Amino acid sequence: MADPLRFDPKPLPIDPYVLGVWLGDGRNNRGAIVIEKGDLEIVREIEKRGYAFSPHYSAKQNLVYGTILGIRTVLRQMGLIENKHIPDVYKMASVEQRMDLLRGLMDTDGTVTKSGECRFVSTCKRLARDVYELLLGLGFKAHIRPAPTNGRSDAWIITFKAYHDRPVFCLSRKRERQIRRNGLSTKAQYRWIVAVEEVEPRPARCIAVDSPSHLFLAGDRLIPTHNTKRDQAKIVWDEAANMVKRSPALAKRVKVLSGKANMHITETRSKFEPLGADADTLDGLNVHGAIVDELHAHKTRAVWDVLETATGARRQPLMFAITTAGTDQNSICYELHEYAAGILKGTVQDDTFFAYIATIDEGDDWADPKAWAKANPNLGVSVKLDDLERKCEKAKKLPAAQNTFLRLHLNVWTQQVNRWIDLALWDEQAGIVVEEELRGRICYGGLDLSSVQDITAWVLVFPHEDDPETVDVLCRFWVPEARLHDDHNRYRDQYRAWARQGYLKVIPGNVIDYSFIKAQVLKDAQTFRLVDLNIDRLFQSHQLAVELMEEGLTVVGMGQGFTSMAAPMKEFGRRLLARKIRHGGNPVLRWMADNVAVKQDAAGNLKPDKASSQGKIDGIVALVMALDRAMRHEQPRRSVYEERGILTL
Repeated sequence: MADPLRFDPKPLPIDPYVLGVWLGDGRNNRGAIVIEKGDLEIVREIEKRGYAFSPHYSAKQNLVYGTILGIRTVLRQMGLIENKHIPDVYKMASVEQRMDLLRGLMDTDGTVTKSGECRFVSTCKRLARDVYELLLGLGFKAHIRPAPTNGRSDAWIITFKAYHDRPVFCLSRKRERQIRRNGLSTKAQYRWIVAVEEVEPRPARCIAVDSPSHLFLAGDRLIPTHNTKRDQAKIVWDEAANMVKRSPALAKRVKVLSGKANMHITETRSKFEPLGADADTLDGLNVHGAIVDELHAHKTRAVWDVLETATGARRQPLMFAITTAGTDQNSICYELHEYAAGILKGTVQDDTFFAYIATIDEGDDWADPKAWAKANPNLGVSVKLDDLERKCEKAKKLPAAQNTFLRLHLNVWTQQVNRWIDLALWDEQAGIVVEEELRGRICYGGLDLSSVQDITAWVLVFPHEDDPETVDVLCRFWVPEARLHDDHNRYRDQYRAWARQGYLKVIPGNVIDYSFIKAQVLKDAQTFRLVDLNIDRLFQSHQLAVELMEEGLTVVGMGQGFTSMAAPMKEFGRRLLARKIRHGGNPVLRWMADNVAVKQDAAGNLKPDKASSQGKIDGIVALVMALDRAMRHEQPRRSVYEERGILTL
């Protein structure tokens, strides 16, 4: 079985457990629920989560009717009244939030048998299907089927196995029935191939999946499917096979089986083969020599560690790593790069480790051909000078191509694959932005709420009266206090420094409390002449947007896809090149500018790519959103022909 799908925590409009209770035992048209008197523990759990419950007891039926106060309006906003289902934002919430949702569902409409089988029954087909998908996404092996109902109404039953170490109930009497895991408890953790059906041959291509395990989930049942990603290793093997075929001396000793990608010497029982990148399938190897090509592409250290361990029985093993620079400075490749640099500097002593690094020196002008030979010892032979010159010119004009040139041709480690913003150009136009001098000026806002556990950005742009294309930029950033002390947060020290300097506002607790953001936006609207603001259109922003509009602000929902982002991204790039973005040198925004990676569609449109960016970019996203509002209020540029007419000769 696959592990649970992992997403960032989401700011949910209703607590997931409370929503689960209502979906399980709630009235279809209001915020009322019905529970048994013996299960008042559910009410206490609801109240513990900050909700008031107004009960009405029924002595005859031994039931408790009651209303969860304050949720009916939100249920209607989410389209759940008379339409029970799990909203998409809950399906994409964190594992713990989804487990809370499941516990609410199971406390009300779930049971557990003596054998430990958990069951959820619903007469709502859409809800049943959603619960089934919820379970699969949480890593449970679930099954769904119609349930017998004596002809009264259709019903569906979902069954799955959950052990006591992963409780799916808050209700004690049900939770206590979950069975304990033992050494034989494996059936619920695996799938088996029960049949293989031959089909007609069809044209097909293998795919490469960019994940640490090189597995992908197939079908609506999320079945893990293997992808060995052998192609990179076979590049080295193919070159070696060509050497053998061209050498009579080697060809006498080494047999080449190209179809099986195998070279071997029968007498010594030795072989040379490419290996897939799935570390789980490599255990048990007895390696004398290993060649790892393009180590920077390895998402984890697992394969390297397995191969290194597999040389333990050899007297003279040898491992080669061949790679260009990468972007992930937490990778095994960067770890070995730093170790190699230490050996070359003399700060590390290790006679068993040979290091050779060809790259330009710190301080070299990357665009100067005189420095290129340092990173390309074969310049003029296998590496053509005119090819580097052409790619360098492209990198000068297109910041998105700059990091590719630095990594692949000059062996320089960069923050991300595609740089969108040239940091030197960014620094040139910092200018001086004094907040007090912005009072009373017209401005437009962009609010990127991002994850509740990390940075939220609020950015204002102030067009100049004499040149509306030139804007002054004012930024505000918030982060939960817990992130300043989180050992897993690699930006912790940066966050602490920025908090001390006043560039980063710290919110108590471990999640963003949006009341702080709301208060600041309202304060800024009073201090400056805020015309309107963009806010991302994700559901997590909906409630805050409604509250700001109730305070009289003009709030517009903005998507994060190519359709919404293409025009302001293009305009931002144009104004940046024209040096019309005066950002005041804010260090948090500068860091985010250096992090930004972009995606491009077939039409050449761009949008920020948070997944590929090596670090946070929320401030730049908010800046682009604010610029979008400013663009919509600008007067159309007058044509030169309107001013002087057409000249004729």
